Amino acid sequence: MKILINAANLHGGGAVAIACSFISYLSYNNFKEKIGILVSTEVLRNLESMGIELSLFEAVIHADFNGLRALIEARKINFKEYSIVFTIFGPCYFKIPKNTKHIIGFAHPWIIYPKNLASTQLNFFKRIITRFTNYIRTFFFNADIIIVELEHVQKGLNGISNLKKIPVRIINSQVDPVYMNRNKWKNLQIEDRGNLKLGIISRNYPHKNIKILPEVKTLLHNKYNIKVDFYVTFSESEFNKMDKIFRDSIINVGELNLNQCPSFYNKMDGIIFPSLLECFSAVPIEAMYMKRPIFASDLHFIHDCCNDNAIYVEPLNPSDIAFKIMKYFNEPEALRSEKIERAFQYVSRYTNLNARGDAYMKCIKDLMIGKVET
Repeated sequence: MKILINAANLHGGGAVAIACSFISYLSYNNFKEKIGILVSTEVLRNLESMGIELSLFEAVIHADFNGLRALIEARKINFKEYSIVFTIFGPCYFKIPKNTKHIIGFAHPWIIYPKNLASTQLNFFKRIITRFTNYIRTFFFNADIIIVELEHVQKGLNGISNLKKIPVRIINSQVDPVYMNRNKWKNLQIEDRGNLKLGIISRNYPHKNIKILPEVKTLLHNKYNIKVDFYVTFSESEFNKMDKIFRDSIINVGELNLNQCPSFYNKMDGIIFPSLLECFSAVPIEAMYMKRPIFASDLHFIHDCCNDNAIYVEPLNPSDIAFKIMKYFNEPEALRSEKIERAFQYVSRYTNLNARGDAYMKCIKDLMIGKVET
């Protein structure tokens, strides 16, 4: 029985971190099954940075699948020799052989929430194109089992005609083990101007709503006399595409490897997360684990993972965001420490080192024996 872990279509963000975490888990567990990994350049770079022993795998295949070009790139891979392919996150734009079982992870909120705050930021034609594109994407999540991270995503899939008949399993995300081992942290140099430091680890996807930060910074300074520096982790090309006001106001740390992320959190006074749309994001639980306050959108997908441990903000209202930041940092230190400690205790539910890997492997083994019910 041969298994292929497919992460060739993952090129940034939390998906890369989850792929690396699972592959790391596989590397230090002795499974009798033969396991190969198909990894993108970004996933491979992170694995090598973490010192993961890749020689333990049956095969290590390096390929970059980008959108529909995967139809061509996938022809180079002999999928027929594998009994099961686990695509960590879809969509999967190439056809899996008929006799090969397929598990696919789902984290595409635009599909299950076509009417969302992010869509209100688009013009009419862009909104129509986006909805049509995401409808087409549903056909590329065809699998024997779909894995999601939270219950609200499972409920959302039940309303998608192309997907509602596919068995769904909920496997909660976890804080990556690298956060729990300081010896694996890689130091990160950032510019420190002596001001309050708030940051976010994210790619510059429009639904992340990061473009709002310069206005929040101005309001904090002009209205509350609070000097704050916002830090982002964009690629150089992403940052250069931002307008001049953003580039002049925001400090870009650059893309991070997984083992640099704990150092980023450590250097921040708080984490800002004004996202308009998610299935799940690890940023809030990582912030809580690293004992940093999280200023996050007052939307259901944050409440699902944070409960009452985030400082909730209206994500499209810079005045509200600035006010909540000011209010929090003006609270007595003892009260802030109490809130941080309560959040840290809450996030312990996301710190089982092997829970996600064990659940992924159980899903794979269940599919081997034909047990595909949710």
